[in-house]
Amino acid sequence: MNTIKTVFALFISSLLVHANEVDEFIKDLESGDKAKRREAARSLSLIGAKAKAAVPALIKGLDDDEEQVFFWSATALAKIGPDAIEATPELIKLLRRSKRRYKDQIHVRIVHALTEIGPAVVPQLTKALGSDDSFVRTGSAEVLGNLGSDSQAAAPHLFNLLADENENVRTAASTALGQIGPPAYKQIIQGLTSENNIVRSAAANAVIWLPPASSPANKLA
Repeated sequence: MNTIKTVFALFISSLLVHANEVDEFIKDLESGDKAKRREAARSLSLIGAKAKAAVPALIKGLDDDEEQVFFWSATALAKIGPDAIEATPELIKLLRRSKRRYKDQIHVRIVHALTEIGPAVVPQLTKALGSDDSFVRTGSAEVLGNLGSDSQAAAPHLFNLLADENENVRTAASTALGQIGPPAYKQIIQGLTSENNIVRSAAANAVIWLPPASSPANKLA
């Protein structure tokens, strides 16, 4: 019994230590010292899920002029995972082509953060597939693909993008349908039998992600 009490006490003590640290790092994220902001964001990323209270501050960090503050804020949100769901709207906005340096790295970080937040982002990403910005459509499709079958509700909307004017969007959408798998077979087959050459070609890309014996693969054979 004493052992259990000791373990419990150590657990509570650990939680309190993390809570105090998180509070300090939140304050540091508002500092005028960029090095202090950078270190705060990095430290919060190391704390991970226990840094949930810092999510609002990290959302602000995504808009920081200092590149490394941005990068570590995005990483911290990814580490926090599902509890960072309130960051989703801002992360989706940041799928637009950045004016910062290292544009491709920024895109990768944002896609990763949204993926790590998990299936709860699907409704917002599905809506974002209708964005007038091709980078938002592409990034949203990439995340939905990363989430696999959890994104099945988005399959009809991804199908609509097989005819998108932007090749990157078409590729991301078709890849996502393939990654969703069986729940998206209907849309893939619909694409393979389309009268539109562009749609058929995009749907064929989805088949690459499927087992050779799947119904869409047999349709393509």
